[in-house]
Amino acid sequence: MDEKDIKNKMDKCLTAFIDNIKVIRSSRIDTSIVAGINIDVYGAKMRLNQLAVISTPDQRTILVEVWDRTVQDDVIKGILAANMGFNPVKEEGHIRIRVPELSKERREELIKLVAKYEEDAKIALRMVRQNYMDEIKADSTISNEERNSIQTNVDKIIKDYNERLFVLSASKKEEISRV
Repeated sequence: MDEKDIKNKMDKCLTAFIDNIKVIRSSRIDTSIVAGINIDVYGAKMRLNQLAVISTPDQRTILVEVWDRTVQDDVIKGILAANMGFNPVKEEGHIRIRVPELSKERREELIKLVAKYEEDAKIALRMVRQNYMDEIKADSTISNEERNSIQTNVDKIIKDYNERLFVLSASKKEEISRV
């Protein structure tokens, strides 16, 4: 493993964090909060974004236009089963989801969830670092000076990734707390 490999693994940790917080609802409505909902159709589970066009015509509404209208009821059942507090309404040719305002308590819960995801990502980054350093220590062809130099470089890399993680997390927490 070299620096490029460690950066790739850390990028994957950061990407996983971004994917986790992307679906957390904030005061700004985004189609990604429903896009990943699994729907039982055609004898299999499919993601909602594979079955429909999802849009946000206004600040509080998500519009789901299902391509095959015969599965519209299945889509509604799937949205309800996702237990996100949404009440989808079947209308002419589409499904309308009115998204309620977040309560103060719910905002606090979501901020705690972002903090949990941030901590999980930090742990994953530390594990990548630890595994790399264990490999370096096990390699007898590397001198102590080289080990120290490598450790310094890895520490700089991890500091950079932790700073990025902090910025992303703080941004999402701010987005959630904004009314």
